[in-house]
Amino acid sequence: MRPTTLALALLICLPLHTANLALQDDCTVSVDSSHSGYSPETMTDGIEVVAGGDWTLAGWASAETPGDHWIELSWPEPREVHEVVVYWALDQGFRRSREVQAQVRNGDGWRTLTAAGGGDAAAFDAFIVEPPVRTDAVRLLQPEGEGPPGRPDIMWVGEVQVFGPPFDLEAGPGEESVELELAGGSSDVTFLQRGAGHSLVTVGATPLTLVHSRADEWTAHHLVIDGAQGTPVTIAGQGGVRIAQAEVEKREGGATMDGEPIAQLKDMHIETPLTDAVIAVPDDDRGEEWAAQVRDAVRDACGLELPMMPAGQAREQMGERTVIAIGNALSNPVIEVLYDKGFAYADRVYPGEGGYAVRTVHDPLGAGHNVVTAAGSDAEGTALAVDRLCEHIAQAAADALPRILDIELGPPQSSPNPPTPDSIDGRVAGYLRLRESGDAPEWALNNFATYGIRYNQTGDLEWAEMYRALMLALVGYWDDHGPWPMEWLWDPYWAWDNSEEAPCFTDDERLRITNFLLDLGRTDRTRYAGAFTARNEISGGHQLDQNLCLFVLGDYFWKYYQHSEAREWLDVVDWRFTTSAKYHRLSHDANDYNHAAYWFLLRYARIGGDWTWVENGQFARFVTYAQMMLDNLGYRAQNGDAGSPFAGPQAQMHSMASWFYRDGGHKWAIRRGA
Repeated sequence: MRPTTLALALLICLPLHTANLALQDDCTVSVDSSHSGYSPETMTDGIEVVAGGDWTLAGWASAETPGDHWIELSWPEPREVHEVVVYWALDQGFRRSREVQAQVRNGDGWRTLTAAGGGDAAAFDAFIVEPPVRTDAVRLLQPEGEGPPGRPDIMWVGEVQVFGPPFDLEAGPGEESVELELAGGSSDVTFLQRGAGHSLVTVGATPLTLVHSRADEWTAHHLVIDGAQGTPVTIAGQGGVRIAQAEVEKREGGATMDGEPIAQLKDMHIETPLTDAVIAVPDDDRGEEWAAQVRDAVRDACGLELPMMPAGQAREQMGERTVIAIGNALSNPVIEVLYDKGFAYADRVYPGEGGYAVRTVHDPLGAGHNVVTAAGSDAEGTALAVDRLCEHIAQAAADALPRILDIELGPPQSSPNPPTPDSIDGRVAGYLRLRESGDAPEWALNNFATYGIRYNQTGDLEWAEMYRALMLALVGYWDDHGPWPMEWLWDPYWAWDNSEEAPCFTDDERLRITNFLLDLGRTDRTRYAGAFTARNEISGGHQLDQNLCLFVLGDYFWKYYQHSEAREWLDVVDWRFTTSAKYHRLSHDANDYNHAAYWFLLRYARIGGDWTWVENGQFARFVTYAQMMLDNLGYRAQNGDAGSPFAGPQAQMHSMASWFYRDGGHKWAIRRGA
């Protein structure tokens, strides 16, 4: 069956059958190559023009390389082909090839029927096949160097239609011209058309496109147009062409900004009940001692006798009851899960020598149960963390704990001076000036996430105040001027999931920011559709980047809100990551880019718990290859915009390999590079 994962294709609901053979379920579309982010399925989604939206949704583009480019549509059994129509991609004018040939499969080769082109800004070309030909495949071939003016090595197509012999449909007499109004945001404009020629579609006072007509048949047309509500749209038949059943509908669903907002905030689980709690004993010489100290503190405070069990066993009960975990990610599997999911970083470096971090982690698995951690990097810090947790238990003097974020950092960690009210106001004003100047900092969300993460890692509420003020400023600007797509969204996801319980937020503010993140996921699902729908097994870094963004947002909204769009996002990205796990090399074979791409796959493994890539040996092959690229000092060649000879993704890869495989060679690479 022809893939239907592209959300736009799911929205075609015309009240008739069409003769367009490209829309049949058994039609397969293939191409010689695809430009980064583009997918050939967009050429057979039934939408001739996407105006004002993402280029990768508007159609397909080949790789911009010398040589022939082609599009092939095929069927399991021969079809009778009477007409082939190609709509050119719309990008500041139509990207019409200077020559394109319509061909049908003839045995083991291809027979050219007719050719068109010229390089002017025509919206479409129609190839009439007289007499009709029976074939199981049609091809549109752009000879080498015959692409659109200025870009001769690319082929850029919006939609391909293949029609059999005409048959009539009852649609009434039709009108010479039809007036409609856009529904606001993105609108689906659908209509029937009949007559030898075309009609002109005008939005406001601006001509948008020409739409092809068949002489003897009513055919269905579908355009997606962005614009303000009430903007007039005119569909005017030329030379006797008639229009019927013209409709406008507001575009709904996960592929648009127009899905329903979340109306009810999730349960924040601010309090952590102890009545069903279990204490996870770490793999440490003093583990039993520390666990017993916490057990006794709970008994003295509220009379409960909590069970103690090995941390590996307690990890299996996360999501079923409250778990109190002691130690760090290296000694306690419960904390390791939180560490991988971005909730509680505790290892040999954080919270540092003699430092401690006591925190309540609120519903990390989305099952309604909290985790309490008493974490340290060493025995001294862990002992202090246990002491502090026992003090909080005594102060609560009840069978539930309030929100706790009690942190004291030790070397090599240091806590930056928290912001003041004046510095918060100045930072917000600076952001707004930057936006109003026209410099669109899509990276602002990641920049702001820094402050939410600092709050989580220092416990200083002032950082949460800074984060709150900047996020509300960004959301306000989004409401007035958005949407715009953003990249690299995992830090904002972790920052929000770790900070939304902070007491400086009201529930209304929490709901506004939550819906902003949901809308952002919807925007990126549309903007970067090609990264999700293209079925190339050897992935690129930008594909994995966008899939990781959609994965972390989908994880949040499915986990906490059971949102149907989030479920679709998770299903969409699953293929990309599970397929990439079969390889140790990607299409970005260039030092930092290759490391970054596989860092995305590693993050997917850590958050989602799918360790296939690590366990099947492909990660080992990758890091061995990466280590071989280092010089005798542990440095690698720089490339492109990767400025450091030993950048973050590479260090993190070797760190993970050193931990997982217990391979000292990777530790050498880290130390030499540092």
